[in-house]
Amino acid sequence: MNKILIAMMVMALLTCVPTQAVTPTETDDLPNAGTLPGNAFYFMKELGEGFGTFFTFGDQARAERHLYLSEVRLAEANALAANGDESSLIWTLNRYEEQIRTAQAHATTAKNNG
Repeated sequence: MNKILIAMMVMALLTCVPTQAVTPTETDDLPNAGTLPGNAFYFMKELGEGFGTFFTFGDQARAERHLYLSEVRLAEANALAANGDESSLIWTLNRYEEQIRTAQAHATTAKNNG
């Protein structure tokens, strides 16, 4: 049982470590949607994103992190719309809006703090 728990933790940590800096520009497409809601392993993706966000420090960095995660939610929504999965699509769009609001809040705080 402990080996399974350790393996899951290692996999979750590996999914949150970026391989390169995320610097979106006007010409970039949305990031890869990866695992979609409804998949049995989607919780691992969420866990990895949560770890990555937990270890993101500073309001500007957190705003950028949540903006990136909103782009991931939008990519997931596009894939779900193509698959015709309406229930997961609505849930994902709500999470997209949540990420945008959180990014705006951190950006406002960063701006106010200089």
